[in-house]
Amino acid sequence: MPSLLTDLTVAPLEGGHIAVSAKSVFTGKENTMIFPMDTFTFGLALADWRAGRKLIQDAFPDLDDAQREFLLTGTTTEEWDAAMAPREEGEESPEERFMRHAAFGKRDDE
Repeated sequence: MPSLLTDLTVAPLEGGHIAVSAKSVFTGKENTMIFPMDTFTFGLALADWRAGRKLIQDAFPDLDDAQREFLLTGTTTEEWDAAMAPREEGEESPEERFMRHAAFGKRDDE
């Protein structure tokens, strides 16, 4: 699955780690996650994945599912759990809201 994100911000941290920031496709909130790799390694893996040369799990084999989901959608584990929680009858899910607005390029919060 290609990333739904077009914009990632990467900042180097001490100890060979990086902070990656992205806007959640579910909430529109800017989230940041720490990744255990340097900017060079991240850049190479990101280029391979985005160019379609590798699947995300092959480009980033040392990342867990939550970290890879963050790169795909910008969502945190907490946002994902809330989005997938059971809803009341007739209540629109975040996925439905996203798909409703995807064709127009904006979310309810914009």
